[in-house]
Amino acid sequence: MSCRWRRGDDSDQGWGPSSFPRRRPGTPRQHIGSFGGAGSSMISRGFILSLGLLVFSGASLVHAATPTPSTAGKPAPAPPTPSLAPEEAPVNYQLCLSTARSYPEQGFELAGRWVGLGGGEPAKHCEAVALIGLHQYAEAAHRLEELEGASKQGADIRAGMLAQAGQAWFLGDDNEHAYADQTAALKIAPQNSAQAATILTDRAATLADSGKYDDAVVDLTAALAIQPQNADALTFRANAYRDLDKTDLALADAEHAVALDGNNVDARLMRGILYLLAGRGADARQDWLKILQIAPKSDAARSARDNLERLDVNVGEGKGQPTKP
Repeated sequence: MSCRWRRGDDSDQGWGPSSFPRRRPGTPRQHIGSFGGAGSSMISRGFILSLGLLVFSGASLVHAATPTPSTAGKPAPAPPTPSLAPEEAPVNYQLCLSTARSYPEQGFELAGRWVGLGGGEPAKHCEAVALIGLHQYAEAAHRLEELEGASKQGADIRAGMLAQAGQAWFLGDDNEHAYADQTAALKIAPQNSAQAATILTDRAATLADSGKYDDAVVDLTAALAIQPQNADALTFRANAYRDLDKTDLALADAEHAVALDGNNVDARLMRGILYLLAGRGADARQDWLKILQIAPKSDAARSARDNLERLDVNVGEGKGQPTKP
């Protein structure tokens, strides 16, 4: 994988995994998963989920145009195809976000037209999401911060804006600003909520990427106190424990995560690496083969294939046991 980071020098044969790579500036964050870089990018799932709809209150915030007497009370028309939507077409929040995520350039244009039509906060939020898709992370983060500062929405919506700003900073390699926005989001997010757990997990990614693995464990433990059955958070904490050389705790978390969700490919990827480090190559192989069955086209599957190939090479050379970093 292009983004691996491992402790020690090249003599460790790349067996020492870390899911929190130290990247060169400009290197994109992506799934990390071979022997030199373990199970998952911590930001991945939370990022995809929390860039979805923010449930803005008020019907006027959902549609750009107010129904006329001739259309009031009638069923809303189907959303237009993004590439064919005329400029005068009503803009729907779901359509705008879907376009912004899948076709960010078109989404940014669509959101801009909606802003001009009085789309308000949802339109501006859609613009920011499109900017993230265009890799304009700092600009997106600034807009989300400004949107939160002026918003009249509830605490959970404003916390979501700040959390997304934090994600944008994180993607743009600015951990200091990411941590600040994530901390601010936690201060206003409903306590002991699923949202708070997600933000804690995102902040743990920022801390881990900064090399603060102990602090990452603290945040992940807090997230798990809210959602003890969260297999993703358990997997991420296993990764952090691995970086702290607490492999027994790491394996316990990875095994718990797989027990909760046997189809969680990141958990299986991490558990396989930990099995290998414990000298359990056959068990590692089973986890990685299972990933190929569950999600053969996923990032985790690509990592699993790399791992299996390297495992076969090392076993053939009499190096079935990992060399500790």
